[in-house]
Parts: sequence; C-alpha cells; structure tokens
Amino acid sequence: MPAWRPTLPQYVLAGSYSETPPNLMVEAAMSAGPVAVRRRSTAGEWVIRCAIPLTAFQKSELEALFYEDLKAGSLPLEWVHPVTRAATTFMMRTPQISAETGGASFIASLELRIQP
Repeated sequence: MPAWRPTLPQYVLAGSYSETPPNLMVEAAMSAGPVAVRRRSTAGEWVIRCAIPLTAFQKSELEALFYEDLKAGSLPLEWVHPVTRAATTFMMRTPQISAETGGASFIASLELRIQP
C-alpha cells in the first residue's frame, strides 16, 4: 500500500483542519406525520479536510504521489492522522493546489476519507 512520501510536509497547517463524521441515518418523508428516521449502517467514512504548505518540489512530489502511487486516488494511502498522529489508512481525493504570492510556494487543500 502506498505511503505518504517523507519529502512531503508531515503536519497540516494550523487552523486548516476539519472533520466530518459519517452520516449513518436515512430519512424518509411520510405523507402525514413526522419524518421517518432509521439507522443506515453501523459504520461509515469520516471525511477530513486540511491544508499543507508546499514548495515547488513538494508540489511535484504530491502530484506524483496522487497520480502515480495512488493511481489518481483509486488506491488507499497510509499516513498518520493529522490530530492523533496514529497510523491511519485514507482514501485521498484530488488535491486542490493554489499558488501563494510569488509562485514559489503553494497550498494544497486535501480531502482524506477514513473508510470503515
């Protein structure tokens, strides 16, 4: 399984981290009365959004990790959880990369999914 490259930043930018727990319920509108709610499953994927700073070299490393190692996001990624620092397996969505002033540094916004 591909792992996070050691040449990439090992910590996310302060203030960029957000976490969305899985939605495990299904709602159905009834013809009369309150909405019916039931549990869909006992496990779901957590979504983590965060950002990392990159140099031009690290930008190319992140692109190589995503497109070559992870086959455009179709393979799981091993990295540490941004908060707990525990080894975690993620699915990574296409990173959004924006240039900082001057074009020599970049910010990559990541969406990482922890699957059950």
